Amino acid sequence: MSSILTRASTSLSEPRGGSYFPPSALPALTGLRFFAALGVVLYHFVNLPGLWPPVHALIARGYLGVPFFFILSGFVLGYNYFPAARAGRFQPREFWRARLARLYPAYLLALVLLYSAVRLQYGQKLSPGVFAGSGIVSLLMLQDWTPAWRDIWNTPGWTLSIEAFFYAVFPLLLGLRELGAGREPARIRHGKVALGILLALGLMYLSWRLPAGAAAPAWARWPWKYLPLFLLGLMLARAHELGWPRGGRGWLGLGGAAAIMAIITVPGLCPAGQIDHACSMLFGAVVLGFADTRAWVSRALGHPVLEKLGEASYSLYILQVPVWVRLDWYWHDAMHAGWLPERWGLHSPAFITVMLMTEIAASLAAYRWVERPLRRWIRGWGKQNFQLRINRSGT
Repeated sequence: MSSILTRASTSLSEPRGGSYFPPSALPALTGLRFFAALGVVLYHFVNLPGLWPPVHALIARGYLGVPFFFILSGFVLGYNYFPAARAGRFQPREFWRARLARLYPAYLLALVLLYSAVRLQYGQKLSPGVFAGSGIVSLLMLQDWTPAWRDIWNTPGWTLSIEAFFYAVFPLLLGLRELGAGREPARIRHGKVALGILLALGLMYLSWRLPAGAAAPAWARWPWKYLPLFLLGLMLARAHELGWPRGGRGWLGLGGAAAIMAIITVPGLCPAGQIDHACSMLFGAVVLGFADTRAWVSRALGHPVLEKLGEASYSLYILQVPVWVRLDWYWHDAMHAGWLPERWGLHSPAFITVMLMTEIAASLAAYRWVERPLRRWIRGWGKQNFQLRINRSGT
């Protein structure tokens, strides 16, 4: 899941030869991240009987926040790093350090908080070698390459394994920054980007045709399967740089969001087996539409409160299981001690309300006191280490 960097650009210029202007912020996309992360949390932990059917349908598809994050990740990285690469300012080592600083602090915190729970659940079921090996694989963000061990530790962490793969190959995909950037007529340049988007959509379709489920071979579940979603985000970043579409960007985003809601909540509107695929394609319209900071709906989604929640959405996502596990333990103890009425069980509205409030509060706290300080430290340490090597070399 990629962060919306604090600097980005609505400028459609493509500076070269050292001229580089950091892009401006995209607060609407930051706000959307909160809703996507919240959807995943609701999908994992909310199972209230008697919900209004459309609400139940939306919660049941909450996992679609994951492909949304993959597309958004490609868009944000392309948006922020394509201009830097054209200006000769992209450094792979610094890029990877920045990505590590963005993802790893909260990721490691989740593993630490889950250690006792994993030990309790799997300590007697797994051999010491498998227990240790699965832990090492999770620490290295490689669990999606070993499907049998993927869910032993922090289950949502498998998506970070895929994000790490995207980051590893991103420097190889920077050539896409030149797509439609030549001196040909505008229709040729725009046509190249349109073909790129169609190619990404085609690759998405082919990836959906691969075997799926527990019976699928391991290679069909490896991270590369999700690369077309990331590629779609990169191509949409090029479309954004070219100013697509010229008008009505906010309506494009709203239309995409409305279509997704309708597909999920209206029975029979879309074949059940195609709902995920249709929504994944429509996420592209949502991202491209709401990237226009001038649209009124983008300004609403970029409200400071939503922007702050969006900034903490990564912690909300990656800490959802350890926070739920701890709350579950404390809630059980309180009920056994008679401090809570029996009707306040784990599937009661009371527990769900407290759980969601706790998850959001924990994400804000982790962002404030874990993510930001350690991100600055990791990036600062890398720069200091680089400067030290320069000084020692005498250059």
